[in-house]
Amino acid sequence: MQDTYKATQRIEPVKWLIAALETGLGLIGALALILYFYTGSFAGAGQKLDAGLKAIWLFVAPFLGQN
Repeated sequence: MQDTYKATQRIEPVKWLIAALETGLGLIGALALILYFYTGSFAGAGQKLDAGLKAIWLFVAPFLGQN
């Protein structure tokens, strides 16, 4: 009798972490490029990106117990 058991695929956390970081950096890069075309300069894009990230942090921080 032949064994029909097939091993399940193992999830490799390091590969998932790298993929998540690549995705996050790609999205931030795309957002910076869009803001660059919108503002006309990297300085303006950086200011808008900083303001957006700060606004997101101010919204999320109370849920994480940060002040």
